[in-house]
Amino acid sequence: MQTDAYSPIDRLVHKMAFGMPIARGLLHDLETSLYKAQLAQVQVRNPVFITALPRAGTTLLLELLARHGEAVTHSYRDMPFILSPLIWRKLSTRFHVPIAKSERAHDDGMTIDADSPEAFEEVVWLHLAPQNFTPRGIEISTDIPDEVARGLRDHMARLIASRAGATGTPNRYVAKNNADIARLGALRRHFPDAFFVVPVRHPLDHAQSLLRQHLRFGEIHGEDAFARRYMGDVGHFEFGALHRPILFPGFVEETAQLQPDSLEYWLCYWICAYRHLMQREDIIWVDMQRFTRDAEIAPLLRQLDLAEDATVIEAARHTVRPITGYEETAPVAPESLRTALSIHAALCDKAAASG
Repeated sequence: MQTDAYSPIDRLVHKMAFGMPIARGLLHDLETSLYKAQLAQVQVRNPVFITALPRAGTTLLLELLARHGEAVTHSYRDMPFILSPLIWRKLSTRFHVPIAKSERAHDDGMTIDADSPEAFEEVVWLHLAPQNFTPRGIEISTDIPDEVARGLRDHMARLIASRAGATGTPNRYVAKNNADIARLGALRRHFPDAFFVVPVRHPLDHAQSLLRQHLRFGEIHGEDAFARRYMGDVGHFEFGALHRPILFPGFVEETAQLQPDSLEYWLCYWICAYRHLMQREDIIWVDMQRFTRDAEIAPLLRQLDLAEDATVIEAARHTVRPITGYEETAPVAPESLRTALSIHAALCDKAAASG
């Protein structure tokens, strides 16, 4: 949803939801009381976490998997009371109005409406573990307190319960959250049956896209105070004035002389991120060059233990288009590019071996 489409009332409700934690807590407690029996029946099993640096292809994968009959995802209709999806769905139903699809703020051709899936899980992390968000960036988490894990599992159950009866019995939590690449160790400890899906894009192409979005959102944040607040409230710190990098090993030292308005900064960020992730053996890697060329999602469905849903397979075939080219003469250090290309080749090999 574009924030410039928010009416004055929409903006007021948003500010109330995110600016009054006591009221938000009361609504959450009321939901717990009203739906206690229903929530007790929900089983959270095999959750799917789609994560990577932004601009890797996570939104495309979410859009496709959200069409699966078993999938439960956040959507724009869950805003602004993300933490109380059961009550908010019930209360807001009477106010639903048809909204035409429009291009999202990223200016990347992807269109959205009120029912489109979106990355709102970070709101839960901001609520449960605010200490992980420091002024310099988002800390890597190899573990989290048990109460945080219970809170996340509880939220998954609420979201699943809020969709009960809509399309059969959807029961697989599917979330896109770019910041989850900072928490895979912690998530694995507390959700041993989870699936981690990480798309990988050509590093130079990816870095150029990251830089473009950073500059674009810098302009948006400078022109629209509400857009800046909105992005901060939902935990989207990837770009612009709100940019808080994930503090991958070596990142602070290796970018000490770099600024986010340079391509070298984002290529270095890419290297630190994927160098960190490639050590894991529990990731389902998706080579986005190959995936967008072939538009075959059935292998990914099998890896996620999801039935081969014809709706998802057809959607991939009709909507996925090959990634276009990138500027090969971009001004980056040759050594950085060689390192990035080596990592990329290794990850594409992993994707081919598993897919």
